[in-house]
Amino acid sequence: GTKLLRSQLVQDQFDRMLNEAGMKCPHSANYNANFAGLKFDEMDAIESSEDAYGFLIAIISVVAVCAVVVVLVYVAVNWVSRRRHNRWVGTLTRAQKLQLVREQREETEREKDLNKIMKSLFCSAEVP
Repeated sequence: GTKLLRSQLVQDQFDRMLNEAGMKCPHSANYNANFAGLKFDEMDAIESSEDAYGFLIAIISVVAVCAVVVVLVYVAVNWVSRRRHNRWVGTLTRAQKLQLVREQREETEREKDLNKIMKSLFCSAEVP
């Protein structure tokens, strides 16, 4: 895996991107609006070895383990949060629960009113 990153193949790709960058950038003196890309000679492919596959499998394994850990933390946090919320709601009196429901409805109505009169930046003609 590290052999591939240190190989001439990666360096050649970076060199190609840098050579083409000036022709694609409107602020460059080399800018060409009709630029379609430079033509290069074919490169010899690097023969893959078992080490490269092992490195790829190791990276995929690490990413999968990280993803599983993130999902487990997310589920645990949601479970604890929901449990605490249910306990807290259980301590409220009936009047407090009705007041909470009323406040939530008012907040929802305020949000709906704001959504009616406002546009998101994505839909806006100008972004300040």
